[in-house]
Amino acid sequence: MSDVELHDLTQFDLLNELLGVPVAQPAHDRRTKRRHRMKPLLVRAREAARLLGVSVATLRRLNAAGSIPASVTVGRLKLWSQRTLRLWDKLGCPPRAEFERLQSTEAARRVTSTNQSRASLRCHLR
Repeated sequence: MSDVELHDLTQFDLLNELLGVPVAQPAHDRRTKRRHRMKPLLVRAREAARLLGVSVATLRRLNAAGSIPASVTVGRLKLWSQRTLRLWDKLGCPPRAEFERLQSTEAARRVTSTNQSRASLRCHLR
């Protein structure tokens, strides 16, 4: 990434870039930049609290108690995956340990389902 491109990115964009999260290319016009910008996959505490409908203080208490999905810590910054928070909410807001178990079960089910679909497809192709 060139120095000019780095200058156009915010600190949060740089963090997403370091984590491998795709970032939209900066535009010349500020209004265009906002319109075409990709939504971040990882969000800060304020945005995570807004997604869950709680205050930032409550979000931090829930995180410390292990009641919400784990955050990712980069330096002093704690980030949450939007996708994980939405899935957690969809599953009825279970405690972190139960959510991680459900998440791994769901992932295993998806892999098994995909493998069965591929096997079925191979049978049809023969």
